Order: sequence, then C-alpha cells, then structure tokens
Amino acid sequence: DPDDESVIYASGVHIWKSEDSGLTWTVQNNWVWVNETYPYVHADNHTLDFYNGKLYAGCDGGIFMSADDGDTFSDLSSGLNIGQFYRIGTHPTDENIIVGGLQDNGAYLRKNNNWYQIYGADGMEAIIDHTDPTIIYSSLQNGSINRYSSNGEVIDEYLEIPGEESGGWITPYIMHPT
Repeated sequence: DPDDESVIYASGVHIWKSEDSGLTWTVQNNWVWVNETYPYVHADNHTLDFYNGKLYAGCDGGIFMSADDGDTFSDLSSGLNIGQFYRIGTHPTDENIIVGGLQDNGAYLRKNNNWYQIYGADGMEAIIDHTDPTIIYSSLQNGSINRYSSNGEVIDEYLEIPGEESGGWITPYIMHPT
C-alpha cells in the first residue's frame, strides 16, 4: 500500500493482504463465484497496482478494481467479449450455436446471440452431439469430460479416463459416427 508500508498485498490464485508487514495474511477474494464472505475476483492474478488510491488486479478474467483496500472488488471488464479459445464445437444443424473451451475461463456456449458460461476452470475440447444437439460435451485439462443435457444447462455426467491414466493438457476426443 503506497500510503502504509505495513500493508502488503500479494496475488496468485487469490489476493492476500497483510496489515502487519507480512506476519499474518488474510484472503481478500473468492475466485470461484461471489459468496457472502469474499468478493469474486477471477483466479490467476498476474498484477496488483495502486492508482489514485484504488487497487487494481489484472488476472486471466480481466481487470478488477477495489476502492476500499480489497474489501470489495468491481469487475471493470464485465461485458467485454474477450477470451482465448482452445477448441470449439459447432451445432450439427444451427451455425449460430457454438460451444468452446477457453484458456483459464472454462466452457462457454453461444446461443440466441449470447455467450453463457457453462463451466469454470480451464476449458478445453468442446463438441455438440451430432445425433442429439441438445447434448453438449466440454472438457477440462488432462482429459476430464463433462456431459451436459438441456442445451448445456445441466451437467448430467462426469466422464473420467479409466484407470490411472490421464490425458494431455488438451486431450482431443471425437464422437463415434454412429
């Protein structure tokens, strides 16, 4: 804190704050979703900077700002359609429906001209079932696959790689033609 040398902030997955020169630390955010205890700030924070008395956090989910020393945060990048897709899958009959896995931002589904997050974490390969387009698949790092019904609204199965094997960071998969 530029105004108090005993107040230190550190970041990584969470944002941490010490008010006693680093002897003790408290978490300042929840990177999963907003809850009653901690405000949401996306995980994987890469920078913390003060400007005009406000604390800014730059992370894989955008830019967040706190005007009250980390007690609350505002998402300054809300509404920006930005992200890096690892893979995308398209609907077999409707070119406007797309599912994709994004680096550090989960899986998103595009329908009705809007993007909806259907899962968090690291989104990887994503496909839409060619025999039943209401069934969607998305994967996480190392090959974990989620199966969604109701056009991506309900996770109804977690498909794991059998045994003690794991896939690559981005594990490709395809649907059998029949």
